[in-house]
Amino acid sequence: MKTSVPALAVALLMGHGSLGCGCTEGLYGAPIFAYDGRRLLVVGAGEASLRDAELNVLSRWTPSLGTGLTVAAAGDGRGFLLVWSGPAAILGAPIGPGDDVPHPARTLVDRPFSYEAGDYKTATVRGAAFDGKGYVLLWEERREPNDDATVKLARVTLAGEALDPGGIVVRRSRGSQPSVPDVEDVAPTLAAGGGMALVTWTRILRPRGEPGATRHQVMAARVTSDGVVLDPEGLVLIDGASSPTAAWDGRAFLVVAGSRVWRLSPEAELFGPLFSIETFAEREMVVQGDVTLVLARDGGNVRAVRIHRERGVMPPGTMTDLGGPARNAGGAPWGFIFGWTECEPQPEYCPTTRCHGRARMMELDGTLGEVVPIWQ
Repeated sequence: MKTSVPALAVALLMGHGSLGCGCTEGLYGAPIFAYDGRRLLVVGAGEASLRDAELNVLSRWTPSLGTGLTVAAAGDGRGFLLVWSGPAAILGAPIGPGDDVPHPARTLVDRPFSYEAGDYKTATVRGAAFDGKGYVLLWEERREPNDDATVKLARVTLAGEALDPGGIVVRRSRGSQPSVPDVEDVAPTLAAGGGMALVTWTRILRPRGEPGATRHQVMAARVTSDGVVLDPEGLVLIDGASSPTAAWDGRAFLVVAGSRVWRLSPEAELFGPLFSIETFAEREMVVQGDVTLVLARDGGNVRAVRIHRERGVMPPGTMTDLGGPARNAGGAPWGFIFGWTECEPQPEYCPTTRCHGRARMMELDGTLGEVVPIWQ
């Protein structure tokens, strides 16, 4: 039975009462959605829930997580992995196909943080994904505040066991950098599928003695499910483009950079640009079946375009205004879901801001549902 978008107005309501003063940080920010092909995971407002294909609540719990939460969903109903930063480690908690709540947290990456003299290092989680066999986790690590970051990846089993607790180096740091380096690699992103992970990032080139000659390149590195980095020096994927986002569409990686879309095969053959879309500052990609949703944000302006694996950009052929500051898109039984948080001013005695969770749904054919509450 197909779940209709209008039915979600009741189904998604979590039933929270007032959150009092509320909080705009951590789990009180925009809700996170993930769909493993059988169940929908919703995390937000200090509460998480699992729902079936008709969005009936299967279980509900109060998560106790750190900062930088990211979620990966395994396909074919095989569960989820929640990843976040703890005080001294990157932690994770799997949810198996028969689980109602996550397993206890375990260390995925040991001691990526240290502020001791002579042993300074920090880590920033950049994403988690499912490569068709297991989970992969991406993070940046710095040894000094001004260091160029080392980009690392770790494989995690469906049971949440870390196979690479020290990480696999995808891109090695160049060490301490001047304030304006000649070569700078920034903003790594992660996509995975077909037994492979794809890490993309922007390389900024500033030739010495040539003011105004700055160039940008989209770089990439592939990592197999066995942990082998196929491109240790990085591939120059696209010259003259920046800010890449990628997703596995079931056959190849779709790569969006600037206003153009390419397709990258697992063998590193690049096709395109296939077509153009509008340029936005931030992008997010979600794949559901044959359709990839590109959610684009520029301040409060949020729009979306759907790309079919065979037919390309789907009607109306231009980006659709979503009518809300949508963030954190996810797949769902009927298509896509995206949510955001609306906050309102509070009296002076209230130290934080009261916020309300909101969501909107889109079917695969582009039909938009009404804005519905997730929490009040």
